[in-house]
Amino acid sequence: MLFSIVLDKQDGTSVSFEKTVTKKGKGETRLFLSPEEIGSNVNSVSVFMPEFSAVAGDDGYYVHSYNGGALTYFTEREDCDFYNDDIGGTAVTMPIFGVKKDGKAYLLIATSMTYDSRFVTVCKDNKYSCMLFTDTDGDMPYEPIELVIYEVDGEEQDYSAIARTYRKYQLDRGACKPLSVRAEECESLDYLAKSLNIRVRMGWKPVPPEVMEQTEENEPEMKVACTFEMVEELIDELKARGVERADICLVGFNKSGHDGRWPQLFPIEPKLGGEEGFKKLIKKAKDAGYYINVHTNAIDAYSIADCFSKDLIMKNRDGSLSRHPDAFSAGIPYRPCPIENYDYFMNNLDRLGEFEMNGAHYIDCLTVVPVRRCFDKNHPMNRREWTEWMNKFLEGAKERFGCISSEGGMDFSANVLDFALYSAWKVLGKKERAIVDEFVPLWQLVYHGIILYNATTETVNYSVKSTANRLKEYEYGGRASAYCFSRFMGGGVDFLGLEDIAWEVGDKPEKAAEQIAEMDREYKNFYDTVYAFMDKHEKLSEGVFCTTYSNGIKVVTDYNTGDIKIMK
Repeated sequence: MLFSIVLDKQDGTSVSFEKTVTKKGKGETRLFLSPEEIGSNVNSVSVFMPEFSAVAGDDGYYVHSYNGGALTYFTEREDCDFYNDDIGGTAVTMPIFGVKKDGKAYLLIATSMTYDSRFVTVCKDNKYSCMLFTDTDGDMPYEPIELVIYEVDGEEQDYSAIARTYRKYQLDRGACKPLSVRAEECESLDYLAKSLNIRVRMGWKPVPPEVMEQTEENEPEMKVACTFEMVEELIDELKARGVERADICLVGFNKSGHDGRWPQLFPIEPKLGGEEGFKKLIKKAKDAGYYINVHTNAIDAYSIADCFSKDLIMKNRDGSLSRHPDAFSAGIPYRPCPIENYDYFMNNLDRLGEFEMNGAHYIDCLTVVPVRRCFDKNHPMNRREWTEWMNKFLEGAKERFGCISSEGGMDFSANVLDFALYSAWKVLGKKERAIVDEFVPLWQLVYHGIILYNATTETVNYSVKSTANRLKEYEYGGRASAYCFSRFMGGGVDFLGLEDIAWEVGDKPEKAAEQIAEMDREYKNFYDTVYAFMDKHEKLSEGVFCTTYSNGIKVVTDYNTGDIKIMK
């Protein structure tokens, strides 16, 4: 196979050369570029693959890992390109790309310099091409650039087969284990797999924030949406409606509520009921047979935190403090360096462990944000090292609580993560990228039966949303998830949608409990699919899809009638 490599240098010039790689056994082709071949003072490396070029009218498509999975057919369209960023246009959940061409399917994997690389698709003059793009940013690469290409085996040559090939690759190299195996090792994981995920956002300060750099004196007032006592009342109502299992996560239980003072957690917010109310709620949940844990954050730091120090913050190349481009409840979120923040975060987890919670601890954003670098000379970190530290945070929480969850499901965490809140962003409605023709459950085909997940942001609280939201949860094989008080952003927008499961302070949560119980009753019908792999997804006709599992169960979702059929 011929590869064309272009090195774009910092002085504005470029160097081009070609490499021909011979296919090995089992249909494997491996391109290897050593750091010495690339050198320093190179901004980026582009690897073009002429064999995978196409023209409009050709049979086949490209398969992106974008937004859980997306297809680009070789059709006529306006000129466009696409650098494969993923969830919400931020991060790449799987370092893979697929091609179906001339009746044959191929899986491409970026196996080294993985987190500095993206697959790129270009359509120009109705001619299609793809490449692997690696951002070296003027530095000598810290590891080789490696691209592995597999020819897909078997009669089926489609995106489902591409996903199965990657799943096998991940399992064979020990990058993950089947959920059934892990549940045998961790009893609480089986409980999670067959229970509803219920998140409760308890309190928050205005978003967008009124004050960017907050202090004790100018800190905005926290809105109290749900006290610990109100969650106790919700538990009573859920039990009355026959909800036998629930995995409850408290969001914003900490000082000043959700995104209130990270990385500071304590004291537990007095306005919600304080430490005594917290203890009482935990006992209530456990007595009901429910799991309960909390939402924390290891990657944001606000200047109002009692532990804040600029010395602990990641640095940009120019020495400035690294920060998130947006602002949240506590103002500007700076990015703490994992090396410097680890011990403090684990100490907080140890303090939380004294409350004897069970269930899945949730660390915000770890497996959904773009992989980061730190240029501080006292604690430098490349992007692969950043992923290794994120796994240390996940593993530390898992050791203390038994199970761990985050969002998005970037698969550097595949051997650690138990539950991913939304495995895709938004797949219903308008396609935001011109090169995307349709979304498919690529991530779900790979990781169903390995990681628990709810399907998309749109399927959270599906019982108060449209029929399409409900169908998408089960077409994509998701775990039903409720989020009480999900709306917290101002301006009439919210990333989980404007529909909410909520009730007023002083009211009984009867309606909210029924909306949650409705999802619980339906999710029970899918318990037999939890430990199976998702082997095939196909479109039967317009608006009708069939999802087939490794144990033979088929789930047919019909968007025309709103029906879901489970065939065993």
